[in-house]
Amino acid sequence: MMLRLLVVCLCFVAAARSITAPAQCAHVTDAEFTCDYSEMDAGEHPIDFTAFDPKPQQLHVTVNGIVPYIGDTQMFSSTFSGIDTATFDSNDPASLTLDCGWNEDIFLNSGAFAYMSHVQHFSIRNCGLYNIPSEAFKELGNLDYFKIENGKIDEVNVNAWVNLNVERLTSDSHAIPRNLGKFEISYTRLSTTTLPTGLLYNMKNLTEAVLRGLNLETLTSDIFKYNTKIKYIDVSDNLFTSFPEDIFELLDSLAEVHVANVPWGCTCENTWFVPYGIEKNISFHGDLRCSSGDGVFKYYYDNCVSKETCSGIAMGSQCVTVLAIIVLLIALASAVVSTIALVLIAILKKTHDAADQKKRAAIGRWNQVINSTLAWKRPKV
Repeated sequence: MMLRLLVVCLCFVAAARSITAPAQCAHVTDAEFTCDYSEMDAGEHPIDFTAFDPKPQQLHVTVNGIVPYIGDTQMFSSTFSGIDTATFDSNDPASLTLDCGWNEDIFLNSGAFAYMSHVQHFSIRNCGLYNIPSEAFKELGNLDYFKIENGKIDEVNVNAWVNLNVERLTSDSHAIPRNLGKFEISYTRLSTTTLPTGLLYNMKNLTEAVLRGLNLETLTSDIFKYNTKIKYIDVSDNLFTSFPEDIFELLDSLAEVHVANVPWGCTCENTWFVPYGIEKNISFHGDLRCSSGDGVFKYYYDNCVSKETCSGIAMGSQCVTVLAIIVLLIALASAVVSTIALVLIAILKKTHDAADQKKRAAIGRWNQVINSTLAWKRPKV
């Protein structure tokens, strides 16, 4: 009885445990919280880690304007550095999402994400980014997934992604079911029609790269130069009309390239990747149609594969040369001559046998005549 009462009491204590969050933050479910950073007053930021209970494994932050606030050096309190990832749910990644709502604009400063190195999945959604400064994400350290989607980027510092590494994480303290090693910028308007220089240079262990819907008119040949472990590339929904010929050079692990809704300018030079994909065992996915409407693969095989001209006689799909015809005629003639010879031999043998038979018959009759004559002249005794 006492044991039962103790269990009931413990259940009530657990149920009565309070869920707390900093000002302008709210609990969603389990270890997921939302915070409206854009509404925080001066005393409410940086976002205070100690005010969360349970500790935030997934954090969705609404932002607008200058990030972090003027006077702050980071968005999150230094106590986030002590977060115990061993307590996280292993079914979910530790994630941080910045969301601007209805396409608000932000001015991002370096150091904004200090003390957030435990994050595994990071994303920026629906934001107009005035800038991405030098080493903007270095405090995140190693990520399993980096994503910017549904917004715009006006200016990018050449060192924006320096000291950020994206790879398949194998953390012992918080291992998630499926590691990605994925970098993605999708459906985001860039101020130029080319990618920022050196975008992926530092991510040498990257596995997947998605650069979809960026209105890119050209791809440089060195964009994946240092991503030698990459397996999957998606550059769909862009405006370029061809691949540089050495864009996939040294990518020995590459298995899939997705290029849907790309207006290919089909020439034999631009469709070089068709035989290259076969040779390197790379699958190209998408509608893959020339701007003229023809399929890229059909165009290549109809126009770019050398076809041998028949110097002899075409017989169906085979070309029979003059020499082969001569050899065939000689063989046929030999067969005919051999057949005639066999027939003649048979006829001659038959004739010879008949003559020999007649000769033997004549000799037999002559012997009978001689025997009869001798019998008549012999004196009677």
